[in-house]
Amino acid sequence: MGEWPVHDAKARFSALIERAEQEGPQRVTRHGKPVAVVMAEDEYRRLLVGAAERRGGMTFGQFLLTAPKTGLDGDALFQREPMALREVDFGLDDA
Repeated sequence: MGEWPVHDAKARFSALIERAEQEGPQRVTRHGKPVAVVMAEDEYRRLLVGAAERRGGMTFGQFLLTAPKTGLDGDALFQREPMALREVDFGLDDA
């Protein structure tokens, strides 16, 4: 994967895109740390389709809704601990 400092990527954006189309994804760095990847549209679509297939063709939201709502024993996965309520004085009796 090619690597481009941000200032080079900005100055030579057309070359960056051309390289992404011909050679594959190109990493953009800022102060030596990766911040972005530029890739060809075909590669991006291939990744999206692959991710959707791994989720069974569902949207991410649909996938999240398939999470179990109960544990293996049938009990709710998350239960609130019972707690005593505290008295709250709103100061309404002073009026």
